[in-house]
Amino acid sequence: MARRRLILSVTVVISTCLVAVTSDIGISAELTGSSAVGHEGGFYNFTCTVRNAAVFTDLIKFNRNDGCRGVTLYQNFAGCMEVLYSPKTNGIRCGSGTNKVSAQTKQYHMWIHSLTKKDLTLWWCYLPALGVRSNSLDLSVVSCLLSNTSIMLQFAAISCVMIVTKNQLCGTF
Repeated sequence: MARRRLILSVTVVISTCLVAVTSDIGISAELTGSSAVGHEGGFYNFTCTVRNAAVFTDLIKFNRNDGCRGVTLYQNFAGCMEVLYSPKTNGIRCGSGTNKVSAQTKQYHMWIHSLTKKDLTLWWCYLPALGVRSNSLDLSVVSCLLSNTSIMLQFAAISCVMIVTKNQLCGTF
């Protein structure tokens, strides 16, 4: 019988959260991800939650560490609108509370249809007029290799290598 060799490579994303910056008027932002694990080529959703957000006007920018701006939304007193995004690679949406002036919590969403290596970096949301920056979400790579070298797939081995980036503290711009 002939030996068959099957190799499957899997890349997953592990996210960690770092420090946030709050405004003098108590408005804060928190960035969360759709899961702690994703994979290269897969879908990933970011949510920027702004608290103490009744009656505020500002841009909501999703940024990544390489200086590339992901997308931008605009919130005025009672409404939210999409300002800048690339529909081929990602999308944005105004979420809960964004169309109610008295809502203390407002959520904004950005998603990436297909994660690439350049997306595996620090991400944060930023409100430039207020000087509020969320925590940073650090997407790190975990690569796994599944190989099978036995007859009739009776034996399998998996090995994983984790690449971790250094935690970086966030400040104001």
